[in-house]
Amino acid sequence: MAQINDCLMNGRSNNTDEYIDGASPKAVITPRTENFLVQNSRFYNFNWNYAAAFATCSHCFHPAATDSGARTTTLNNLTLDASVTRFV
Repeated sequence: MAQINDCLMNGRSNNTDEYIDGASPKAVITPRTENFLVQNSRFYNFNWNYAAAFATCSHCFHPAATDSGARTTTLNNLTLDASVTRFV
């Protein structure tokens, strides 16, 4: 099973450059496969533009994508600070 375990995702910090300030990054974009797991992880500072802690379906936004079906992703024991308000 593919997974992210025990990680720290920091969207922006005091030394962020102009490129990041103008972007809308996603900490995790879930795969187009079943049974992805994110656990024991922390997410901080995703509170600008359209930044988000999670987005769904990697490559579904690609023009050649032929699959847009639902997938199962399990989230377990996560810490999200108050800035993490968006899941896309």
